[in-house]
Amino acid sequence: PRVSLSDTVLVVGEGSAASTYDIVLTEAPTSDVAVTVSAAGAAASLLMVQPLQVAFGPANWSVAQQVAVSFPSNSVDDLTDPATATLTHAATSGDLNFSSSDAAAELFAPSDVVTVTAVDDDTSGVVLSA
Repeated sequence: PRVSLSDTVLVVGEGSAASTYDIVLTEAPTSDVAVTVSAAGAAASLLMVQPLQVAFGPANWSVAQQVAVSFPSNSVDDLTDPATATLTHAATSGDLNFSSSDAAAELFAPSDVVTVTAVDDDTSGVVLSA
């Protein structure tokens, strides 16, 4: 594996501090490497993921870059708790050793996926009338 993710499971609470994980290369590339993050799943549209892309080069390949995942607060019961989202990672580079392909799982360690569990702090109210 040439790209390392520090975590593969995160939990974020609505309105709580962001959960974070790091991305770092395990060896020097010969050209720049861009690692992009994409979200899918029931909670994906409610999460804020920053940044959605990190860049590494021959000079900073060993410096971990942090990705923050948060669930901004609102007053709506958005989810059937808990709900999950999957953050999938892909790499592109002129260095073919760092380009995602069908073997993306071999490029990333321990995996190319981070599973995020989102916990909503709102509950639906019931209004009774006569």
